[in-house]
Amino acid sequence: MNFDPKEAGVVWVVVVRYTTGDSFGTTYGEWHVESAYETIDEANEIKKKIEEGEYKSGLGYTPWVGYFESLEGVHVERMVVDP
Repeated sequence: MNFDPKEAGVVWVVVVRYTTGDSFGTTYGEWHVESAYETIDEANEIKKKIEEGEYKSGLGYTPWVGYFESLEGVHVERMVVDP
């Protein structure tokens, strides 16, 4: 999403919580802000794709997908941009 932070308004932020680790331990509650969207419908569409495993991150990888990684949950948060 492209938005101008000089303008006040509401955005909908998609936050992914996941578990990660290695051979020596596990870390729960890691989080990743995937993106911000102008409408709740756009954010909920991305949330659904992530939950169903159909989403590909613009990073080139998805931090919650891997040998030691697993998805804990996806949240949509309302945030106010207040310049």
